[in-house]
Amino acid sequence: EFRWVVGPFQGQVPDYGTADVVANVRVTDHVALGLNVANALDDNHWESFGGDILGRRALGSVTFSW
Repeated sequence: EFRWVVGPFQGQVPDYGTADVVANVRVTDHVALGLNVANALDDNHWESFGGDILGRRALGSVTFSW
């Protein structure tokens, strides 16, 4: 928990914890797939007072190399 003060936005941000998952797999010598899941347990929380409620976010990627 901490106090947030930015302009008119002032207040306490409750404590929170998250678990993230990251995986990368090389499919061939030139192609890799990636997955990044932030807040995998979907614990809705604020990271700044007056900000958005954050939930689970996932990002997939394909990497090409030569």
